[in-house]
Amino acid sequence: VDPYNSFWRSAMDHIEQSDGTMDAFQIDASKVFPEIDWLGALQFGYRYADRDQTARFSTYNWGSLSEIWGNGGPIWLDEEVNGSVPGNVEPYYFKGFMDGKVKDPLGGEGRLFYADNTVDNYDEAVAYALNIANAWGGSWVPLAGRPDVIPGTPFLPGEINPVREKNNAAYVKLEFEHALDNGWEISGNIGLRYTDTNRTASGFESYAFQEFTSEEECNEPLPPGQEKSAWCSLDPSIRQEARDFSNGASVATNYELDYDYWLPSVNALLRTGGDWQFRASYFEGVAPPEFGLTRAYFPVTLSTQEEDIEAGGGRPIARISAGNPDLLPVDSKNFDVTAEWYFADVGQLTLA
Repeated sequence: VDPYNSFWRSAMDHIEQSDGTMDAFQIDASKVFPEIDWLGALQFGYRYADRDQTARFSTYNWGSLSEIWGNGGPIWLDEEVNGSVPGNVEPYYFKGFMDGKVKDPLGGEGRLFYADNTVDNYDEAVAYALNIANAWGGSWVPLAGRPDVIPGTPFLPGEINPVREKNNAAYVKLEFEHALDNGWEISGNIGLRYTDTNRTASGFESYAFQEFTSEEECNEPLPPGQEKSAWCSLDPSIRQEARDFSNGASVATNYELDYDYWLPSVNALLRTGGDWQFRASYFEGVAPPEFGLTRAYFPVTLSTQEEDIEAGGGRPIARISAGNPDLLPVDSKNFDVTAEWYFADVGQLTLA
């Protein structure tokens, strides 16, 4: 826990500021027919829902502050930086690590961390980290300092994804019951549901601005026994193509999707008047996708790790984590047949 032995290595900020609303309306009505054989009741209804959501989700913005290599070594925690008083750190001891069932990996020594509250005092934390990065030549800049952020926000255009979904649904259900001549009774219902959904989503296909090792650095002589990085081992033309590709460009994308379903259902119960009764049902259903998965985001970054360059046949490969505004619900057709034997007051055997 001695600041003399620890240095400022890196910083990372990440911000989420999402909001959404949903307006819904529902009405149901029913009519009972007590005097009509087979016909028990008629029920129908309508539901409207309008869901509007804007997801604001920044990248995990990691960057170096100082390092053990280069620029005369790192900036240690006990050093004064550009007039800034050293300190602003406190030890953390990881008490009760893994509920005390695993030995503390730090041996009870603790480690030093930035002492201020980075959520309540985010601007102060940014200023502190930037002071270190600027003094050493680190790569980190705060989210709001990145190229092409939307003015007044910490977000790039591709990190803001509005989705709106409107759903109209209606149903009708007929209940029935009838006594057979042999004393058996049959009852159940027949229904039909209709659902129509319209989804609009907008966002960007974005190519993250990336800084790669410069040509000058790649051409510098290496110390004995040290090999060039996978990036610097690439042909210079490929390195330039990668720089051109990762230029921070964004291409606006807009999606609109309409889909509807007719969903029938039948449920029947047969009572024999004795120890047995039988059930049968069939229905079709849908389960919509998780709303967050339908965002129109498509960020593209290049990886220059050695294993990825090998996988790419000697070139950096793109990594993409995308949403899919064209996702449809999962639809299912469901059958159920059951025989129930009540052989005692508290005894039952069911086969389904």
